[in-house]
Amino acid sequence: MGTQQETVIRGENEHASLTLVHLGSASASSAEVPLESIIVDYGLSTPGRRRRSNIEFELRVILAEGEFDPRTLDEIGAHRSDHSSLFVIGATSRASAEISADAVITLPQPGELHACVCAVRGMLDGLFMHGFIGYDYIDMRSVFSEGRRFVLGRGCAGRETTEAAERALGSLEEQGVRLGEVRNTQIGIRAGEAVTLCNVDEVVQHIARAIHPSSGLMFYACNDVALGERVGVSIFVEVEARVEGE
Repeated sequence: MGTQQETVIRGENEHASLTLVHLGSASASSAEVPLESIIVDYGLSTPGRRRRSNIEFELRVILAEGEFDPRTLDEIGAHRSDHSSLFVIGATSRASAEISADAVITLPQPGELHACVCAVRGMLDGLFMHGFIGYDYIDMRSVFSEGRRFVLGRGCAGRETTEAAERALGSLEEQGVRLGEVRNTQIGIRAGEAVTLCNVDEVVQHIARAIHPSSGLMFYACNDVALGERVGVSIFVEVEARVEGE
């Protein structure tokens, strides 16, 4: 196991604080870790020395590239409470069983920083992004909690929202997820143009038909001008510690 380098970026607003930690190889430059852009995009400011008294929730997100020692997370994840969450994104399925966190999310491309960043945005847009149809922290805690394990599927297409959803479902199947057995699902929709309720309904209905009929569904949608005329869909599905093919 190689030497790990830890990069920490923090931000907060009047209601929430966010800590992003990148665990990567010692050879990686902090300039190559685009975490500050997330803080800026969400309009968060650098926290002061004194913690704000009106903070409603604290999020700590670990982006893990490659293999790492789960004990590395002990200090980062300390002092969790009902108002704080620790998420680990990018851990290999083999390592995820040893990690103590509110949620562990494996990716289509393990260890790829870009995929980690996309997963972070997929989780946090609904909480921090303006102009979204989404959920609040309590909603998110109802899904991402109790040490649950998730797999992320991603898909992007032109203006056809159902095509993007189908690609995201295909990404899950490529990772060994049996869609008919999925029980807990969070769906994220990002579009370069204005997101409509019709767009949201098309994606949610398409995914609902592919997974278990009693699966719980939570979704959000927001605009992302960087996508231009494209639509991006992220699907987080709860799985057992192991999925098919491992």
